[in-house]
Amino acid sequence: MQLAEILLYLASYKPKLMKKTSIVAIGIGAAVVIGSAFVLSQGGQDIDLNGLTPKDSSFQEPVEVSQNEALTIISFNIRDMAGRQRTLEDFQEMARLMEGADVLVLQEMGAKAFKKSGDNEDLMARLVASTEVLKSYLGSEWEFVFADGATPETFGGAAEIPCIGYRTTRDAVTLNATWSGYYDLGEARDMGTFEVTCSKGASSETFTIGTVHTKPTCPQRGEELQKVADYIEAHEEDKYILLGDFNWGYYSTCSNKYDGEERLTELHDDGSVFQVFNTISFTGKGKDDNFRTNLDLRSTGQMYDQFFVCKNYADQIADGGSLGKDCGFVSFSKNDYFEDRMDDIVREQINGVKAYMRTKGFKSNDPETKAAVAAAEGEIQTSHITVDKASHKMSDHKPIWLRINLF
Repeated sequence: MQLAEILLYLASYKPKLMKKTSIVAIGIGAAVVIGSAFVLSQGGQDIDLNGLTPKDSSFQEPVEVSQNEALTIISFNIRDMAGRQRTLEDFQEMARLMEGADVLVLQEMGAKAFKKSGDNEDLMARLVASTEVLKSYLGSEWEFVFADGATPETFGGAAEIPCIGYRTTRDAVTLNATWSGYYDLGEARDMGTFEVTCSKGASSETFTIGTVHTKPTCPQRGEELQKVADYIEAHEEDKYILLGDFNWGYYSTCSNKYDGEERLTELHDDGSVFQVFNTISFTGKGKDDNFRTNLDLRSTGQMYDQFFVCKNYADQIADGGSLGKDCGFVSFSKNDYFEDRMDDIVREQINGVKAYMRTKGFKSNDPETKAAVAAAEGEIQTSHITVDKASHKMSDHKPIWLRINLF
């Protein structure tokens, strides 16, 4: 066969996804013709790093709007979102970073704020209001949907409520999302599921989004990830995208170690599912030169947040599997806005030191005050507490994003 005939044949051939080790061994994957060029099928492989390194400045840029009918999905663990701490300016910056999304899935809505007794109407009113604020910045075409109740039902510090936002229309594409129900992950956490329908003219595609936030500590995390794996095996022929804060690789001291992560990796390797960030994920404590979805200001890197895409969609990743083009994350902690919020916190605490020195009879320009301020500033700037306070303005996780072609 001539090369052109081979490429056309491969473009029309849809084999079952192979293990990535097999693909490496034979040195070829299925090819997809795009104009005069071709790219390897994503089936069973890992994403192309596209020459990017963990600290590449391109990761600081907002997510771009999809081209044509491609769908951009963002998952964001927004951190302890109780509707009390963030300003309008904070919401505006979050919207700026995520303005290219078509679907936005939020974790930790209501976390640490649900009551074990009494009603939670005030909390839910704040949460709904927070989505209305986001909508005011994202655009009037946006809608947000909450689950019909929080998980776990016992409430308390571990409880939160799944939430999804979506752009109802963009160009020729329309979207609709509805709450579907919970998939049991155990006593502490469940996976919230939404049904998403994406339409373009007479064509329509419906799939499930499962939003995950595991309990970080062991053995619960491993047990919950095992149940995510159960879902994948039970829905192998279905259309879904599982996403969220899996707390992937969180340092484990339990006997079950990383058995949940290992089983999910096996499912990726045998082609049952596609773990988008497989090639840049790791277990245990990472290093500064690791890719990460926790803040760049943390002492160790962790790739907590993940996308798991059903095998039916694995070949529809928008640009053939390329970091920064069809998937990635936003490193907002290196942006001016977050750094300014850090400066605000340092300044506030330094003012407290100056006020304390005044109570001791020292003026601002006295050597004693200057020495106290200098010593305090060094401690404050390097303290993890300062980062924690600033992370409540945005989050302690980076938004992750994925672009997929459904038509």
